[in-house]
Order: sequence, then structure tokens, then C-alpha cells
Amino acid sequence: MKIKVNGKIVTFEGGTVNQLLRDLKISPDFVAVALNREIVHRHERDCIELKEGDALEFVKAAPGG
Repeated sequence: MKIKVNGKIVTFEGGTVNQLLRDLKISPDFVAVALNREIVHRHERDCIELKEGDALEFVKAAPGG
């Protein structure tokens, strides 16, 4: 299926938000996730199945002050 990740079209075989993070080699510990403009809480990421056309935004935490 095709989904949008940070504005780019990505092909994903299907699964949950956490599966997508693993596929993209993004550490789930230091990233905020929005799905279709709604925040996805960390405890929900294994429960939410992605669908064709979904749009996700990932924002990584950066060290510093």
C-alpha cells in the first residue's frame, strides 16, 4: 500500500505504526507521531493498523538546549 510519511509517498506492506517505524529504522523512543493530523500516543502505536492513503508525520527529538 502507499502511505505518506513526512510528505513523501512510501510503499508499506501493511501493519501498525510501530511496524512502520521498525521498517524505516526509526527508534520509537525518541519520536512523536501524528497520523492524519492526530497525535498517536506511544501506547497506541501497536494497536493502530495503517491504511492505504494514510499520512504520517514523524518528529524526532534532538539533543541540545
